[in-house]
Amino acid sequence: MIDKYRLIGQGIFPETLPPCFDGMDLKRAFRGFVPTLRERKFYKRSGVMLPFSGTKHDGSRRTFSTPNPVTFFHVCEFIHKNWEVIESRISDSPLIVSKPKPSAKTADRPIIIPSLSNLTTEASEKLRFSPIIVKADISQFFASIYTHAIPWVAHGREAAKADQAHDSETVKFNQLDVFVQRCQSGETRGVGVGSDAFRIIAEFIGSEIDRDLISAVGDKIIGGARHVDDFFLGVRTESDAQEVLSALRSVLSKYHFQLNDSKTKIISGLQPLNEVWAQDLRRKVSRLSEFNNSKERLILIFNESTNLATELNSDSPVKIYLRGIDDARVYNRPLEWSALEPYLQRVCFHHPHCIDYVFLLVAKRFAIGQSLEKGDWIEVALELIRRSKAFGHDHEIFWSLWLLIVLGADIDQKMINGLCEYSNVYLNAMLITAKAEDKIDYLPLKFGSKIESNDSRWLEGLVARSVGYSKARFKGDFSEEFSHLADKKLKLIDFDRHMNSIKKITSDAISHSRYGYDSDDEDDYDGFDEDEDEYPF
Repeated sequence: MIDKYRLIGQGIFPETLPPCFDGMDLKRAFRGFVPTLRERKFYKRSGVMLPFSGTKHDGSRRTFSTPNPVTFFHVCEFIHKNWEVIESRISDSPLIVSKPKPSAKTADRPIIIPSLSNLTTEASEKLRFSPIIVKADISQFFASIYTHAIPWVAHGREAAKADQAHDSETVKFNQLDVFVQRCQSGETRGVGVGSDAFRIIAEFIGSEIDRDLISAVGDKIIGGARHVDDFFLGVRTESDAQEVLSALRSVLSKYHFQLNDSKTKIISGLQPLNEVWAQDLRRKVSRLSEFNNSKERLILIFNESTNLATELNSDSPVKIYLRGIDDARVYNRPLEWSALEPYLQRVCFHHPHCIDYVFLLVAKRFAIGQSLEKGDWIEVALELIRRSKAFGHDHEIFWSLWLLIVLGADIDQKMINGLCEYSNVYLNAMLITAKAEDKIDYLPLKFGSKIESNDSRWLEGLVARSVGYSKARFKGDFSEEFSHLADKKLKLIDFDRHMNSIKKITSDAISHSRYGYDSDDEDDYDGFDEDEDEYPF
Protein backbone atom coordinates (compact mmCIF):
# COMPACT_ATOMS: atom_id res chain seq x y z
CA MET A 1 0.00 0.00 0.00
CA ILE A 2 1.22 3.47 -0.86
CA ASP A 3 1.26 5.91 2.05
CA LYS A 4 -0.71 9.01 1.04
CA TYR A 5 1.18 11.28 3.40
CA ARG A 6 4.57 10.15 2.10
CA LEU A 7 3.21 10.60 -1.43
CA ILE A 8 2.11 14.12 -0.54
CA GLY A 9 5.09 15.18 1.56
CA GLN A 10 8.09 13.42 0.07
CA GLY A 11 6.65 13.32 -3.43
CA ILE A 12 5.41 16.86 -3.98
CA PHE A 13 8.69 18.62 -4.85
CA PRO A 14 10.70 17.58 -7.92
CA GLU A 15 13.84 15.69 -6.91
CA THR A 16 15.90 18.09 -9.01
CA LEU A 17 15.43 20.82 -6.39
CA PRO A 18 18.03 21.23 -3.63
CA PRO A 19 17.38 18.95 -0.64
CA CYS A 20 16.19 21.86 1.50
CA PHE A 21 12.82 21.60 -0.30
CA ASP A 22 11.12 19.11 1.95
CA GLY A 23 7.38 18.47 2.30
CA MET A 24 7.63 15.87 5.09
CA ASP A 25 6.01 18.27 7.53
CA LEU A 26 2.78 18.32 5.52
CA LYS A 27 1.64 15.14 7.29
CA ARG A 28 1.75 16.86 10.68
CA ALA A 29 0.36 20.13 9.38
CA PHE A 30 -2.60 18.51 7.61
CA ARG A 31 -3.50 16.52 10.73
CA GLY A 32 -6.91 17.45 12.05
CA PHE A 33 -7.91 19.15 8.83
CA VAL A 34 -8.40 16.18 6.51
CA PRO A 35 -12.20 15.88 7.05
CA THR A 36 -12.56 19.53 6.06
CA LEU A 37 -10.43 18.94 2.95
CA ARG A 38 -12.68 16.08 1.90
CA GLU A 39 -15.82 18.12 2.37
CA ARG A 40 -14.72 21.04 0.23
CA LYS A 41 -15.90 21.06 -3.39
CA PHE A 42 -12.64 20.18 -5.03
CA TYR A 43 -14.05 20.34 -8.56
CA LYS A 44 -14.70 24.08 -8.23
CA ARG A 45 -11.18 25.04 -7.12
CA SER A 46 -8.04 24.98 -9.20
CA GLY A 47 -4.46 25.39 -8.04
CA VAL A 48 -1.46 26.73 -9.89
CA MET A 49 1.59 24.63 -10.73
CA LEU A 50 4.87 26.42 -10.06
CA PRO A 51 7.34 25.88 -12.92
CA PHE A 52 11.09 26.22 -12.90
CA SER A 53 13.82 25.72 -15.47
CA GLY A 54 15.98 22.64 -15.02
CA THR A 55 18.95 21.24 -16.89
CA LYS A 56 19.30 18.35 -19.33
CA HIS A 57 22.36 16.28 -20.02
CA ASP A 58 22.86 17.79 -23.47
CA GLY A 59 22.79 21.43 -22.39
CA SER A 60 19.14 22.05 -23.23
CA ARG A 61 16.48 22.88 -20.65
CA ARG A 62 13.48 21.10 -19.17
CA THR A 63 10.59 22.51 -17.11
CA PHE A 64 9.67 20.97 -13.77
CA SER A 65 6.80 22.06 -11.53
CA THR A 66 5.30 21.79 -8.05
CA PRO A 67 1.53 21.51 -7.42
CA ASN A 68 -0.42 23.37 -4.75
CA PRO A 69 -0.44 21.04 -1.69
CA VAL A 70 -4.21 21.29 -1.28
CA THR A 71 -5.06 20.13 -4.79
CA PHE A 72 -2.22 17.61 -4.62
CA PHE A 73 -3.71 16.15 -1.44
CA HIS A 74 -6.77 14.94 -3.35
CA VAL A 75 -4.61 13.28 -6.05
CA CYS A 76 -2.53 11.45 -3.45
CA GLU A 77 -5.47 10.38 -1.32
CA PHE A 78 -7.26 8.94 -4.34
CA ILE A 79 -4.16 6.97 -5.34
CA HIS A 80 -3.83 5.74 -1.75
CA LYS A 81 -7.48 4.59 -1.56
CA ASN A 82 -7.38 2.92 -4.97
CA TRP A 83 -3.83 1.60 -4.90
CA GLU A 84 -4.85 -2.04 -5.36
CA VAL A 85 -6.67 -1.23 -8.60
CA ILE A 86 -3.88 1.03 -9.87
CA GLU A 87 -1.13 -1.43 -8.97
CA SER A 88 -3.05 -4.32 -10.50
CA ARG A 89 -3.53 -2.51 -13.80
CA ILE A 90 0.13 -1.49 -13.93
CA SER A 91 1.32 -5.00 -13.00
CA ASP A 92 -0.88 -6.47 -15.72
CA SER A 93 1.28 -4.84 -18.38
CA PRO A 94 3.11 -7.43 -20.49
CA LEU A 95 6.01 -5.04 -21.18
CA ILE A 96 6.62 -2.79 -18.19
CA VAL A 97 10.03 -2.67 -16.47
CA SER A 98 9.43 0.72 -14.81
CA LYS A 99 6.75 -0.35 -12.37
CA PRO A 100 6.54 2.13 -9.47
CA LYS A 101 6.72 0.52 -6.03
CA PRO A 102 6.37 1.99 -2.53
CA SER A 103 9.83 2.64 -1.12
CA ALA A 104 11.21 1.86 2.31
CA LYS A 105 10.17 4.31 5.01
CA THR A 106 13.78 5.45 5.32
CA ALA A 107 13.97 6.46 1.65
CA ASP A 108 13.88 10.09 0.54
CA ARG A 109 11.12 9.52 -2.04
CA PRO A 110 7.82 7.63 -1.57
CA ILE A 111 8.16 5.43 -4.65
CA ILE A 112 10.91 3.59 -6.45
CA ILE A 113 10.97 3.36 -10.22
CA PRO A 114 13.59 0.94 -11.57
CA SER A 115 16.39 2.74 -13.33
CA LEU A 116 16.94 2.75 -17.05
CA SER A 117 19.46 -0.09 -16.71
CA ASN A 118 16.50 -2.36 -15.99
CA LEU A 119 15.31 -1.68 -19.51
CA THR A 120 18.52 -2.85 -21.12
CA THR A 121 18.92 -5.76 -18.68
CA GLU A 122 15.40 -7.09 -19.12
CA ALA A 123 15.30 -6.25 -22.80
CA SER A 124 18.52 -8.20 -23.35
CA GLU A 125 16.92 -11.24 -21.71
CA LYS A 126 13.53 -10.93 -23.40
CA LEU A 127 14.98 -10.16 -26.83
CA ARG A 128 17.67 -12.80 -26.97
CA PHE A 129 15.83 -14.73 -29.69
CA SER A 130 14.93 -11.61 -31.72
CA PRO A 131 16.76 -11.14 -35.03
CA ILE A 132 15.37 -7.60 -35.34
CA ILE A 133 14.56 -5.03 -32.65
CA VAL A 134 12.19 -2.10 -32.86
CA LYS A 135 13.39 0.74 -30.66
CA ALA A 136 10.67 3.35 -30.13
CA ASP A 137 10.30 6.54 -28.08
CA ILE A 138 7.12 8.47 -27.23
CA SER A 139 7.42 12.17 -27.97
CA GLN A 140 6.78 14.57 -25.09
CA PHE A 141 5.30 11.82 -22.93
CA PHE A 142 4.37 13.69 -19.74
CA ALA A 143 3.44 16.85 -21.60
CA SER A 144 1.08 14.84 -23.85
CA ILE A 145 -0.82 12.86 -21.21
CA TYR A 146 -4.55 13.42 -21.65
CA THR A 147 -6.17 13.42 -18.21
CA HIS A 148 -9.43 11.93 -19.57
CA ALA A 149 -7.41 8.83 -20.44
CA ILE A 150 -7.23 8.02 -16.70
CA PRO A 151 -10.87 6.78 -16.48
CA TRP A 152 -10.50 5.20 -19.94
CA VAL A 153 -7.81 2.90 -18.54
CA ALA A 154 -9.73 2.11 -15.35
CA HIS A 155 -13.23 1.63 -16.79
CA GLY A 156 -12.94 1.35 -20.55
CA ARG A 157 -13.22 4.13 -23.07
CA GLU A 158 -16.92 3.69 -23.86
CA ALA A 159 -18.06 3.51 -20.25
CA ALA A 160 -15.94 6.53 -19.32
CA LYS A 161 -17.22 8.61 -22.22
CA ALA A 162 -20.82 7.67 -21.41
CA ASP A 163 -20.52 8.84 -17.80
CA GLN A 164 -18.26 11.84 -17.25
CA ALA A 165 -19.73 13.01 -13.95
CA HIS A 166 -17.04 13.97 -11.47
CA ASP A 167 -18.95 12.19 -8.69
CA SER A 168 -19.93 9.10 -10.69
CA GLU A 169 -20.42 5.96 -8.59
CA THR A 170 -19.63 3.63 -11.50
CA VAL A 171 -16.82 5.56 -13.22
CA LYS A 172 -14.93 6.34 -10.03
CA PHE A 173 -11.65 7.32 -11.74
CA ASN A 174 -13.39 10.42 -13.12
CA GLN A 175 -12.46 11.85 -9.74
CA LEU A 176 -8.75 11.33 -10.33
CA ASP A 177 -9.12 12.91 -13.76
CA VAL A 178 -10.64 16.01 -12.15
CA PHE A 179 -8.13 16.02 -9.27
CA VAL A 180 -5.24 16.14 -11.73
CA GLN A 181 -6.93 18.94 -13.68
CA ARG A 182 -7.44 20.92 -10.46
CA CYS A 183 -3.69 20.71 -9.84
CA GLN A 184 -2.95 22.48 -13.11
CA SER A 185 -5.52 25.24 -13.50
CA GLY A 186 -8.08 22.95 -15.13
CA GLU A 187 -5.81 21.79 -17.96
CA THR A 188 -6.54 18.35 -19.43
CA ARG A 189 -3.39 18.23 -21.56
CA GLY A 190 -0.21 17.09 -19.85
CA VAL A 191 0.64 16.44 -16.21
CA GLY A 192 3.11 18.16 -13.97
CA VAL A 193 6.71 17.04 -14.23
CA GLY A 194 8.39 16.24 -10.94
CA SER A 195 5.86 14.87 -8.45
CA ASP A 196 5.78 11.13 -7.72
CA ALA A 197 1.99 10.85 -7.99
CA PHE A 198 2.20 11.89 -11.64
CA ARG A 199 4.82 9.21 -12.27
CA ILE A 200 2.30 6.64 -11.03
CA ILE A 201 -0.42 8.06 -13.28
CA ALA A 202 1.93 7.98 -16.27
CA GLU A 203 2.67 4.28 -15.71
CA PHE A 204 -1.05 3.60 -15.22
CA ILE A 205 -1.71 4.94 -18.72
CA GLY A 206 1.44 3.38 -20.14
CA SER A 207 0.31 -0.07 -19.00
CA GLU A 208 -2.84 0.25 -21.11
CA ILE A 209 -0.77 1.17 -24.15
CA ASP A 210 1.23 -2.03 -23.58
CA ARG A 211 -1.91 -4.17 -23.45
CA ASP A 212 -3.42 -2.57 -26.53
CA LEU A 213 -0.20 -3.08 -28.48
CA ILE A 214 0.05 -6.75 -27.55
CA SER A 215 -3.63 -7.22 -28.35
CA ALA A 216 -3.08 -5.71 -31.80
CA VAL A 217 0.21 -7.32 -32.88
CA GLY A 218 1.26 -9.63 -30.08
CA ASP A 219 1.76 -12.45 -32.57
CA LYS A 220 4.47 -10.37 -34.27
CA ILE A 221 6.35 -9.50 -31.04
CA ILE A 222 8.67 -12.21 -29.70
CA GLY A 223 9.90 -10.26 -26.70
CA GLY A 224 9.60 -6.72 -25.46
CA ALA A 225 10.16 -4.22 -22.68
CA ARG A 226 9.02 -0.66 -21.89
CA HIS A 227 10.63 1.76 -19.45
CA VAL A 228 8.29 4.78 -19.07
CA ASP A 229 8.27 6.03 -22.69
CA ASP A 230 11.00 3.86 -24.22
CA PHE A 231 10.20 0.59 -26.00
CA PHE A 232 12.35 -2.33 -27.15
CA LEU A 233 10.28 -4.77 -29.21
CA GLY A 234 11.67 -7.94 -30.77
CA VAL A 235 10.38 -9.15 -34.14
CA ARG A 236 11.31 -11.77 -36.74
CA THR A 237 11.38 -9.79 -39.97
CA GLU A 238 11.62 -6.27 -41.36
CA SER A 239 8.00 -6.59 -42.46
CA ASP A 240 6.94 -7.47 -38.90
CA ALA A 241 8.89 -4.47 -37.61
CA GLN A 242 6.99 -2.11 -39.88
CA GLU A 243 3.69 -3.67 -38.85
CA VAL A 244 4.53 -3.34 -35.16
CA LEU A 245 5.53 0.30 -35.61
CA SER A 246 2.32 1.03 -37.45
CA ALA A 247 0.29 -0.60 -34.69
CA LEU A 248 2.20 1.32 -32.00
CA ARG A 249 1.48 4.61 -33.76
CA SER A 250 -2.20 3.70 -33.96
CA VAL A 251 -2.39 2.72 -30.28
CA LEU A 252 -0.58 5.85 -29.16
CA SER A 253 -2.89 8.09 -31.17
CA LYS A 254 -5.86 6.68 -29.21
CA TYR A 255 -4.33 8.23 -26.10
CA HIS A 256 -3.20 11.46 -27.80
CA PHE A 257 0.47 10.46 -28.02
CA GLN A 258 2.89 10.44 -30.93
CA LEU A 259 6.08 8.57 -31.68
CA ASN A 260 9.30 10.51 -31.77
CA ASP A 261 10.29 9.47 -35.27
CA SER A 262 13.83 10.82 -34.99
CA LYS A 263 14.51 8.36 -32.16
CA THR A 264 12.51 5.43 -33.44
CA LYS A 265 14.70 2.85 -35.16
CA ILE A 266 14.80 -0.68 -36.48
CA ILE A 267 18.09 -2.28 -35.47
CA SER A 268 19.81 -5.64 -35.63
CA GLY A 269 19.29 -8.04 -32.75
CA LEU A 270 23.07 -8.28 -32.51
CA GLN A 271 23.46 -4.58 -31.71
CA PRO A 272 24.30 -3.90 -28.03
CA LEU A 273 21.40 -2.46 -26.06
CA ASN A 274 23.68 -0.64 -23.67
CA GLU A 275 26.60 1.50 -24.68
CA VAL A 276 30.15 0.24 -24.26
CA TRP A 277 31.48 3.61 -23.10
CA ALA A 278 29.12 3.65 -20.10
CA GLN A 279 30.00 0.09 -19.11
CA ASP A 280 33.71 0.82 -19.33
CA LEU A 281 33.54 4.09 -17.41
CA ARG A 282 31.34 2.61 -14.71
CA ARG A 283 33.80 -0.26 -14.29
CA LYS A 284 36.71 2.16 -13.86
CA VAL A 285 34.99 4.43 -11.34
CA SER A 286 33.81 1.43 -9.35
CA ARG A 287 37.46 0.62 -8.60
CA LEU A 288 38.36 4.04 -7.21
CA SER A 289 37.82 2.81 -3.66
CA GLU A 290 40.52 0.16 -4.20
CA PHE A 291 43.30 2.71 -4.58
CA ASN A 292 44.27 4.94 -1.69
CA ASN A 293 46.34 8.05 -2.24
CA SER A 294 46.07 7.62 -6.00
CA LYS A 295 45.66 11.20 -7.15
CA GLU A 296 46.93 10.38 -10.62
CA ARG A 297 44.31 7.69 -11.20
CA LEU A 298 41.57 9.96 -9.89
CA ILE A 299 42.50 12.77 -12.27
CA LEU A 300 43.08 10.38 -15.16
CA ILE A 301 39.55 9.00 -14.94
CA PHE A 302 38.18 12.51 -14.44
CA ASN A 303 39.81 13.61 -17.69
CA GLU A 304 38.42 10.57 -19.43
CA SER A 305 34.89 11.40 -18.26
CA THR A 306 35.10 15.03 -19.38
CA ASN A 307 36.57 14.03 -22.74
CA LEU A 308 33.67 11.61 -23.21
CA ALA A 309 31.23 14.36 -22.24
CA THR A 310 32.65 16.58 -24.99
CA GLU A 311 32.64 13.76 -27.54
CA LEU A 312 29.05 12.73 -26.77
CA ASN A 313 27.70 16.25 -26.11
CA SER A 314 26.38 14.93 -22.82
CA ASP A 315 27.15 15.58 -19.15
CA SER A 316 26.24 11.98 -18.34
CA PRO A 317 29.82 10.62 -18.23
CA VAL A 318 30.71 13.26 -15.65
CA LYS A 319 27.72 12.29 -13.53
CA ILE A 320 28.83 8.66 -13.61
CA TYR A 321 32.25 9.82 -12.41
CA LEU A 322 30.75 11.92 -9.60
CA ARG A 323 28.73 8.97 -8.35
CA GLY A 324 31.98 7.01 -8.30
CA ILE A 325 33.57 9.74 -6.19
CA ASP A 326 30.69 9.38 -3.75
CA ASP A 327 30.91 5.58 -3.65
CA ALA A 328 34.68 5.76 -3.04
CA ARG A 329 34.17 8.34 -0.25
CA VAL A 330 36.82 10.57 -1.79
CA TYR A 331 35.50 13.48 0.30
CA ASN A 332 36.98 11.65 3.32
CA ARG A 333 40.39 11.15 1.68
CA PRO A 334 42.34 14.42 2.14
CA LEU A 335 45.05 13.96 -0.48
CA GLU A 336 42.69 12.87 -3.26
CA TRP A 337 40.13 15.57 -2.39
CA SER A 338 42.68 18.38 -2.43
CA ALA A 339 43.88 17.22 -5.84
CA LEU A 340 40.36 16.89 -7.21
CA GLU A 341 38.80 20.03 -5.72
CA PRO A 342 39.86 22.53 -8.44
CA TYR A 343 38.66 20.11 -11.12
CA LEU A 344 35.25 19.91 -9.47
CA GLN A 345 35.05 23.68 -9.42
CA ARG A 346 35.63 23.81 -13.17
CA VAL A 347 32.92 21.20 -13.71
CA CYS A 348 30.35 23.68 -12.41
CA PHE A 349 31.03 26.10 -15.28
CA HIS A 350 31.37 23.58 -18.08
CA HIS A 351 28.83 20.92 -17.11
CA PRO A 352 25.81 22.68 -15.55
CA HIS A 353 23.81 19.46 -15.37
CA CYS A 354 26.37 18.22 -12.81
CA ILE A 355 26.16 21.17 -10.43
CA ASP A 356 23.78 19.36 -8.08
CA TYR A 357 26.08 16.34 -7.73
CA VAL A 358 29.19 18.50 -7.20
CA PHE A 359 27.51 20.64 -4.56
CA LEU A 360 26.19 17.58 -2.75
CA LEU A 361 29.76 16.25 -2.56
CA VAL A 362 31.01 19.61 -1.26
CA ALA A 363 28.23 19.76 1.33
CA LYS A 364 29.09 16.22 2.44
CA ARG A 365 32.75 17.12 3.02
CA PHE A 366 31.67 20.20 4.97
CA ALA A 367 29.16 18.19 7.03
CA ILE A 368 31.72 15.59 8.12
CA GLY A 369 34.09 18.32 9.28
CA GLN A 370 36.82 17.90 6.68
CA SER A 371 38.80 20.89 5.42
CA LEU A 372 37.39 22.71 2.44
CA GLU A 373 38.43 25.60 0.23
CA LYS A 374 35.31 27.32 1.50
CA GLY A 375 36.09 30.74 0.07
CA ASP A 376 36.66 29.31 -3.39
CA TRP A 377 33.37 27.40 -3.33
CA ILE A 378 31.51 30.50 -2.21
CA GLU A 379 32.98 32.41 -5.14
CA VAL A 380 31.98 29.57 -7.50
CA ALA A 381 28.39 29.75 -6.25
CA LEU A 382 28.27 33.55 -6.46
CA GLU A 383 29.66 33.54 -10.00
CA LEU A 384 27.15 30.89 -11.07
CA ILE A 385 24.33 33.07 -9.74
CA ARG A 386 25.65 36.10 -11.64
CA ARG A 387 25.91 34.16 -14.88
CA SER A 388 22.61 32.28 -14.57
CA LYS A 389 20.31 35.19 -13.75
CA ALA A 390 20.52 36.67 -17.24
CA PHE A 391 19.46 33.39 -18.84
CA GLY A 392 16.70 32.41 -16.40
CA HIS A 393 18.57 29.27 -15.38
CA ASP A 394 16.70 28.49 -12.17
CA HIS A 395 18.38 25.18 -11.40
CA GLU A 396 21.85 26.68 -11.21
CA ILE A 397 20.67 29.60 -9.06
CA PHE A 398 18.73 27.44 -6.58
CA TRP A 399 21.62 25.05 -6.02
CA SER A 400 24.14 27.89 -5.73
CA LEU A 401 22.08 29.69 -3.12
CA TRP A 402 21.58 26.42 -1.24
CA LEU A 403 25.33 25.85 -1.09
CA LEU A 404 25.97 29.41 0.09
CA ILE A 405 23.47 28.98 2.91
CA VAL A 406 24.62 25.55 4.12
CA LEU A 407 28.26 26.70 4.04
CA GLY A 408 27.29 29.69 6.19
CA ALA A 409 28.43 32.25 3.62
CA ASP A 410 28.03 35.95 4.33
CA ILE A 411 25.74 36.99 1.48
CA ASP A 412 25.86 40.77 1.09
CA GLN A 413 22.92 43.08 0.50
CA LYS A 414 23.79 43.68 -3.14
CA MET A 415 23.58 39.96 -3.92
CA ILE A 416 20.34 39.56 -1.95
CA ASN A 417 18.78 42.53 -3.73
CA GLY A 418 19.74 40.96 -7.04
CA LEU A 419 18.19 37.64 -6.04
CA CYS A 420 14.97 39.36 -5.00
CA GLU A 421 14.84 41.22 -8.31
CA TYR A 422 14.97 37.83 -10.04
CA SER A 423 11.45 37.38 -8.61
CA ASN A 424 11.29 33.59 -8.42
CA VAL A 425 8.98 31.96 -5.88
CA TYR A 426 11.34 29.07 -5.05
CA LEU A 427 14.24 31.45 -4.57
CA ASN A 428 12.17 33.81 -2.45
CA ALA A 429 10.95 30.93 -0.29
CA MET A 430 14.57 29.91 0.35
CA LEU A 431 15.53 33.49 1.25
CA ILE A 432 12.52 33.93 3.55
CA THR A 433 13.37 30.74 5.44
CA ALA A 434 17.04 31.70 5.66
CA LYS A 435 16.10 35.12 7.08
CA ALA A 436 13.71 33.60 9.62
CA GLU A 437 16.49 31.25 10.76
CA ASP A 438 19.11 34.05 10.92
CA LYS A 439 21.17 32.49 8.14
CA ILE A 440 21.08 35.83 6.33
CA ASP A 441 20.90 39.29 7.92
CA TYR A 442 18.90 41.22 5.35
CA LEU A 443 15.87 40.64 3.13
CA PRO A 444 13.82 43.41 1.46
CA LEU A 445 10.83 41.25 0.43
CA LYS A 446 7.49 42.80 1.40
CA PHE A 447 3.96 41.41 1.61
CA GLY A 448 0.76 43.42 1.69
CA SER A 449 -2.17 42.90 4.02
CA LYS A 450 -3.40 39.90 1.98
CA ILE A 451 -1.59 36.92 0.46
CA GLU A 452 -3.17 35.06 -2.46
CA SER A 453 -3.48 31.31 -1.85
CA ASN A 454 -3.89 30.07 -5.41
CA ASP A 455 -1.90 32.30 -7.69
CA SER A 456 1.58 31.75 -9.10
CA ARG A 457 3.26 32.92 -5.88
CA TRP A 458 1.49 30.73 -3.37
CA LEU A 459 4.72 29.02 -2.22
CA GLU A 460 6.53 32.11 -0.98
CA GLY A 461 3.33 33.36 0.68
CA LEU A 462 2.74 30.09 2.50
CA VAL A 463 6.37 29.93 3.62
CA ALA A 464 6.35 33.58 4.73
CA ARG A 465 3.29 33.08 6.95
CA SER A 466 4.46 29.72 8.27
CA VAL A 467 7.87 30.98 9.45
CA GLY A 468 6.50 34.27 10.79
CA TYR A 469 8.09 36.53 8.17
CA SER A 470 4.65 37.95 7.31
CA LYS A 471 1.45 38.26 9.32
CA ALA A 472 -0.74 38.98 6.30
CA ARG A 473 -4.02 37.10 5.94
CA PHE A 474 -4.67 34.67 3.12
CA LYS A 475 -7.30 35.26 0.47
CA GLY A 476 -8.54 33.18 -2.43
CA ASP A 477 -9.84 29.65 -2.88
CA PHE A 478 -7.43 27.98 -0.48
CA SER A 479 -7.32 30.63 2.23
CA GLU A 480 -8.84 28.36 4.89
CA GLU A 481 -6.42 25.50 4.19
CA PHE A 482 -3.40 27.77 3.94
CA SER A 483 -4.33 29.52 7.20
CA HIS A 484 -4.48 26.15 8.92
CA LEU A 485 -1.09 25.09 7.50
CA ALA A 486 0.54 28.39 8.42
CA ASP A 487 -0.90 28.32 11.96
CA LYS A 488 0.67 24.86 12.30
CA LYS A 489 3.99 26.48 11.32
CA LEU A 490 4.38 24.22 8.31
CA LYS A 491 8.03 23.76 7.36
CA LEU A 492 8.46 23.35 3.60
CA ILE A 493 12.13 24.32 3.51
CA ASP A 494 14.65 22.83 5.90
CA PHE A 495 18.34 23.62 5.49
CA ASP A 496 19.45 21.55 8.47
CA ARG A 497 17.73 18.17 8.04
CA HIS A 498 19.78 17.12 5.03
CA MET A 499 23.06 18.37 6.48
CA ASN A 500 22.41 16.48 9.71
CA SER A 501 21.54 13.31 7.79
CA ILE A 502 24.89 13.22 5.95
CA LYS A 503 27.16 13.73 8.94
CA LYS A 504 27.85 9.99 9.12
CA ILE A 505 30.81 9.01 6.96
CA THR A 506 28.92 5.95 5.76
CA SER A 507 25.97 7.90 4.37
CA ASP A 508 25.91 8.79 0.67
CA ALA A 509 26.40 12.35 -0.43
CA ILE A 510 24.20 11.70 -3.47
CA SER A 511 21.14 9.89 -2.20
CA HIS A 512 20.13 6.91 -4.32
CA SER A 513 16.56 7.14 -3.08
CA ARG A 514 16.17 10.87 -3.80
CA TYR A 515 18.24 10.93 -6.98
CA GLY A 516 17.89 7.25 -7.74
CA TYR A 517 15.70 7.43 -10.81
CA ASP A 518 18.80 8.09 -12.85
CA SER A 519 21.12 5.95 -10.78
CA ASP A 520 23.05 4.90 -13.83
CA ASP A 521 23.28 8.39 -15.26
CA GLU A 522 23.98 6.87 -18.64
CA ASP A 523 21.91 9.57 -20.17
CA ASP A 524 20.65 11.03 -16.92
CA TYR A 525 17.20 9.64 -17.55
CA ASP A 526 14.94 10.66 -14.69
CA GLY A 527 11.57 9.35 -15.70
CA PHE A 528 10.54 12.64 -17.25
CA ASP A 529 11.86 12.24 -20.73
CA GLU A 530 10.95 15.11 -23.00
CA ASP A 531 12.24 13.93 -26.32
CA GLU A 532 15.44 12.76 -24.66
CA ASP A 533 17.00 9.63 -26.00
CA GLU A 534 18.09 6.94 -23.62
CA TYR A 535 21.54 7.17 -25.12
CA PRO A 536 23.15 10.55 -25.48
CA PHE A 537 24.00 10.33 -29.17
